[in-house]
Amino acid sequence: MDFLNYEYQGKVIEFLMADDLMINATEMAAVFGKRPVDFLETKGAKELIAGLELRTIGDFNGSKIEQLNAGNALFKIKKIVESANFAPILITAEGKEHGGTWMHRWLAIDFAMYLDVDFKIWILERIDYLFISFAKSHRQLVIKENQLIKERQKILAEHSNDPVIQKLAVVDDELKEIRNKKSSETRKTYKGWTLGI
Repeated sequence: MDFLNYEYQGKVIEFLMADDLMINATEMAAVFGKRPVDFLETKGAKELIAGLELRTIGDFNGSKIEQLNAGNALFKIKKIVESANFAPILITAEGKEHGGTWMHRWLAIDFAMYLDVDFKIWILERIDYLFISFAKSHRQLVIKENQLIKERQKILAEHSNDPVIQKLAVVDDELKEIRNKKSSETRKTYKGWTLGI
């Protein structure tokens, strides 16, 4: 879990990258002198939350958002609303540093629109940055990894009669199988994020 801070009109808004993206709604509301509860009591918010509770969100693995340093109360979950596969939709947390109301990115987008159109666009830009920059970085790593694999294969072919190289070839085959499995899982996860499956 990573807490990321972005500034909007001089006020910090926290984003929590865990299995999915949560945004601190208390901080969002503070920018406009409002409270999350005002939005959460609207008919539209209630309908959206009810709909999200019935959905499977992404490839969420069912692990709970953990308490962070609960002894010092940095982030202690007081209440949580979850989707059908236990992805957090709405969290109320107590804590010195990360307390407040946290919303799943889909709910936070509606909340941002409720607060201000320009703010909604800003939230969408942050979400796009976090997900698209991850994808770009991942692609660059895959390209570099493929270049190194080709170089390694060339070296193995040139020295194929060496017993150490033969052992290394077996290890490489096992590593390749593991990488393929990891890649497949990453594609499934990323597809879930973008399509909301």
